Amino acid sequence: MKAFITGMDGFVGGYLAEALLEEGAEVAGTVLNPSEPLRIGEKARQKVRTIAADIRRSGALDEPLKQLQPEWIFHLAAVSHVPSADHDPLPAFQTNVQGTLLLLEAVQRQCPKSRVMFISSAEVYGKAAPTQMPLTEDSPVRPANFYAATKRAGELWSEYYHRAQGLDVVILRPFNHIGPRQSERFVTSSFARQIAEIEAGRSEPLLRVGNLEAYRDFTDVRDVVRAYLLASRKALSGEILQVCSGRRVQIRRILDFYLSQCKVQVAIEQDPERMRASEVPERWGSYRKLEALTGWQPTRTLENTLRDILDSWRSEIMCV
Repeated sequence: MKAFITGMDGFVGGYLAEALLEEGAEVAGTVLNPSEPLRIGEKARQKVRTIAADIRRSGALDEPLKQLQPEWIFHLAAVSHVPSADHDPLPAFQTNVQGTLLLLEAVQRQCPKSRVMFISSAEVYGKAAPTQMPLTEDSPVRPANFYAATKRAGELWSEYYHRAQGLDVVILRPFNHIGPRQSERFVTSSFARQIAEIEAGRSEPLLRVGNLEAYRDFTDVRDVVRAYLLASRKALSGEILQVCSGRRVQIRRILDFYLSQCKVQVAIEQDPERMRASEVPERWGSYRKLEALTGWQPTRTLENTLRDILDSWRSEIMCV
């Protein structure tokens, strides 16, 4: 099998490439800056084919797709940090909307039999009342930030190319996914990096936080990529599937866990820069449709994932 990943240099891209290689697939993927090392193990790095390509540029993907003729295309490339998209909308639009359209056009021209896995986001649901939880694939979509709007637009393009152009497209809506290698811009990684730096004496014993009252649905990235692979084989064309843990967790609980693991005493300070203007108080979902179709269930506990993230940052900080 041949697989093509857009955004292979991102957080999820590295894990997905490793999982595909373990299954014997030939893996190629786009990277925006080829001079930066992939977030991937050394053995896997030697086996994947990296393609320097900007998906925002018309025609950038034609030649790679023509040559590779992949059975699977996983469209991960995106501006995925919500505050960044809200603060500077144009790059998010160009990557998440224009890039998706250009990819689908290239697939139609060069490899129309490929299966495209469009990775959307549970952010498309926006704000929903607690009585509407857990969210399902049939829940109303009401994007509440610019990133969510771009992902919903990508879904609509994907649905159009499936219905009107006959492309084999599946839409996946992951909820919050976390793990080692994730950018410190995201909450669990932010807490873990700050603690690792404090323990190493590189920062004052002050941990800066955002909104601790929100509830989210966290899944280990390694479980998430396993869901992507199962869905790529078993989902019906045109289907929408959620990937989530099926449980809600308050951000304060994440902080409490990390404080229990910290080797020194730290103070907590709320940072206005880490607060979102369009914060969603609660979001969690059901993975029952995905489970019924593929048998998938999350296997990693939240505590073990959080511990892996902290250990990863401890190792990285000590090596700097």
